[in-house]
Amino acid sequence: MEAEFNNLTWPLPEPKWREKDLGHPIPDNEHACSVCMPLWKHNVGYEEGDESVISLFKTGYPRFFMHPALVQLTARLAKQHGIPVDRALILPAARVADRCAAYVLHRTGTEAHIQKTDPGVTLVVAQDEPGARALREFWQHGGEIVSSRTAQACLDGLQLAISATPARQTIRNRVAELQHVDPEDVYLFPSGMAAIYTAWRITKGPNPPVQFGFPYVDTFKILERFGTEQPWFYPNGSKAELTNFEARLETELVSALFCETPGNPLLRTPDLARLSDLSRRHKFAMVIDDTLGAMINTDVRRYADVIATSLTKFFSGGGDVLAGSLILVRDRPGYAKLKQRLDVEYDDLLSDADAEILAANCHDVEARVGQINASAAELVSVLRDHPLVERVYYPGETEPELVDAVRDKHFASGNGGLLSVVLKNAEIAGPKAYDALQVAKGPNLGTNFTLCCPYTILAHYEELEFVQKCGVSPYLLRISVGLEGTEWIVDRIVRAIESS
Repeated sequence: MEAEFNNLTWPLPEPKWREKDLGHPIPDNEHACSVCMPLWKHNVGYEEGDESVISLFKTGYPRFFMHPALVQLTARLAKQHGIPVDRALILPAARVADRCAAYVLHRTGTEAHIQKTDPGVTLVVAQDEPGARALREFWQHGGEIVSSRTAQACLDGLQLAISATPARQTIRNRVAELQHVDPEDVYLFPSGMAAIYTAWRITKGPNPPVQFGFPYVDTFKILERFGTEQPWFYPNGSKAELTNFEARLETELVSALFCETPGNPLLRTPDLARLSDLSRRHKFAMVIDDTLGAMINTDVRRYADVIATSLTKFFSGGGDVLAGSLILVRDRPGYAKLKQRLDVEYDDLLSDADAEILAANCHDVEARVGQINASAAELVSVLRDHPLVERVYYPGETEPELVDAVRDKHFASGNGGLLSVVLKNAEIAGPKAYDALQVAKGPNLGTNFTLCCPYTILAHYEELEFVQKCGVSPYLLRISVGLEGTEWIVDRIVRAIESS
């Protein structure tokens, strides 16, 4: 299948949705960032550690699933150094290993051992099972990972390559162009979470951070688990919570506020103008994750000190490379101080091999996002009026003025390519509709192909009661709209809903 728009052609993979596709990479690529979980029970089985499900995985989302090349490289290095492989984690640089060891000590009270290795990567070794769990947490939450391409190169006898390649500059220039900033203020990372983790490190202080609005799971885990001060959490991002936050600031101090524009998975946009005014008055940093704005739909420079973006998503579109970016906004009062901190903290960990793929993928992002915006808007229009749909979450469905306040006026922007749906009689209808869907089914978003997952099950399985109290249904279906064409997408999703 191919998608055509503005004289550009994208090859789209045949969607993986059948039960026989369980564990297959999405797309069909050894470095794919998603894996097919075609039935609701497969997602539950994955979360519960069911080997009959997990043993079939050929790949997975890289921060959650260790790629076979990484497993093989870790085993080889652990054997060379006489280290228990189940307590070892491979990391891309000595400073990352130091941060990981510090995290293990912080979480468990036990020290981890650091072992330098020949291919230019570093092993961190835990003393016990709690330490090993902390290693896995660091990999997932911190995002400073070794990519599958890097692991394969090391297996082939090559060194980890991170250098000033033209591809790296192409990416920085492209991000700068889309975000309307100077390339000197753009920093690249091996994942979006690595960018968030770095933003936390350069904004942290003796006072607690704030999470405003329901966030992507690992962002809050960084605020909650990495520091010593418990974060303030405003899960709804509502006017009432904003009023409460403003009142609390009169007597208490915070270090930084983290929010998403729009949020994942409820797609709400916070009142950034009011939050930004508070940040100036009370001298805390504003960190905004604009991943779902796709760099085309939103422009948050007026409100943000730091902008974090997962380049894995819409910027790439291919679903075959992990990366992230961090931008410091020059017009904000804290720029000089943050720049100084970032120059000390920053580690360039995006490998040359991954940069080459990302540079090739990102050239047509405006055209891709334009097509995706149009198809998503039509799908939302259909689902909003469908008798079997209880609720559609999409930017602008509530408080459209907050979406308009961050709209990027430089592009023909829309409201994005991500939406979430809760069906009536959701406990029964949600799983049935998911099972019937004939689109690619697995984690990730922002891909050139339509992709669906039962988001709450995958992101919050161990805290379903908590997130339900925050207004997130366990049966929510998150749909990332692709380039297959509006009619194809609407037809497949509506047929699945009506089959439930």
